[in-house]
Amino acid sequence: PASVVSGMLELAPWVVRLAAAAAAGEAEEQGGAVLVFVPGMAEIGELADKLPPPTFKVVPIHSKLPFEEQLEAFEAAAPGVTKVVVATNAAESSLTLPDVDAVLDLGLHKQLSYSTALRSAVLRREWVSKASAQQRAGRTARVRPGSVYRLYPRAAWDGFAEHDAPQMCREPLEASV
Repeated sequence: PASVVSGMLELAPWVVRLAAAAAAGEAEEQGGAVLVFVPGMAEIGELADKLPPPTFKVVPIHSKLPFEEQLEAFEAAAPGVTKVVVATNAAESSLTLPDVDAVLDLGLHKQLSYSTALRSAVLRREWVSKASAQQRAGRTARVRPGSVYRLYPRAAWDGFAEHDAPQMCREPLEASV
């Protein structure tokens, strides 16, 4: 529901600030980052607006953005600046950022699925699977200690599917072949 996403997006900047402060206090080396998983481009923009420079350097990761812009995620932030990489599930398994101290997961993604009512494929915001949530959590603590903050209730986690449904089960067969 939109109200749940809105609430998580209101909470996210505060958790980013707390995670950045905790990481700065514990880190032996400077230059940490926070990786935030959001469902789509609108949420990337909304969160970026709530984390203004010069304290934060927001780097978006989305399949629709130019590759060159996304390469900034691999660059270290200036001293005293927290790099915040705000990403969709595009960064779930294909991205290892060595400076990530914390991962914030809203537990949502946008997924193409077939609507029998509309008789076409539609992009829906849905809860991720437990496997996806674990994969997101694995984006931190790969080369240095890290923390994971899941911004959804335990009841939501308990309702997550174990794995994502295969694409050919979500869309018309002609879309998959």
